[in-house]
Amino acid sequence: MTAPPFPFFRLLVISGAIFVVVTSEFLPTGLLPDMARELGVSQAQVGLLVTIFAATVVVTAVPLTSVTRRFPRKPLMIFLLGVFAVSMVGSALSPTYELVAVTRVIAAAAHGLFWSVTAPYASRLVPREQLARAISVTGAGGTGAFIFGVPLGTALGHALGWRLAFAVVGGVVLVFMALVILFLPPVQHLVPLATGEIMLPARHDRTIPAIVIVCLTVVILITGQNTLSTYVVPWVIEVGTAPPGRSAWSPRESWATAGPAGPSW
Repeated sequence: MTAPPFPFFRLLVISGAIFVVVTSEFLPTGLLPDMARELGVSQAQVGLLVTIFAATVVVTAVPLTSVTRRFPRKPLMIFLLGVFAVSMVGSALSPTYELVAVTRVIAAAAHGLFWSVTAPYASRLVPREQLARAISVTGAGGTGAFIFGVPLGTALGHALGWRLAFAVVGGVVLVFMALVILFLPPVQHLVPLATGEIMLPARHDRTIPAIVIVCLTVVILITGQNTLSTYVVPWVIEVGTAPPGRSAWSPRESWATAGPAGPSW
């Protein structure tokens, strides 16, 4: 039997949506000094926006996933991308730190649910033998956000202001929302039990201990990584004594800080 064509473009749409959502999550880390200066708060308070975001995801992800488990996946993904876009534009327009924090909480509530929708979506687009390849395509969106998305957003924020950077990312979210509407097919995410199968209570699932160990390991690793990445810009500037314009590639600031001889790349 011939395998169906690999839906590469559809998976790229999911990957792109993940890319822009992860970029929006960590965008404050690259613009931390800029946001603190304009909002009139300390850099630690802006760093708390990342903590608030993460804590909201932890608290809301499971309950929202449970409440929406019977909702169709495609409309739910479209709705969540819309929430992200509105929250990013709301952050850009918020005059005070407190209002920025509120918009970040709204985005965070959508974030955990977004992962519960997008993570298994690829498994409904491909047969089992193509699943690993499909997951690698969609997972690349999150990795790409750290490598390209956050630095590019930081460079944009340095050049034109952090508010415009947030607004631009919100606009890109809308682009991917349109791509989801146009190109992603609806999927059946509720798998009915086969004849003779019964639901297994979680307490009888022998894989639970291994899953708990993996989850705890991820918590330790991500806590360390996010603690450093949140304050990497102040660290590079204050401890590493790098010029502010070098925290992300920014042609205007690099040339300005380099003097007549040009930038020393």
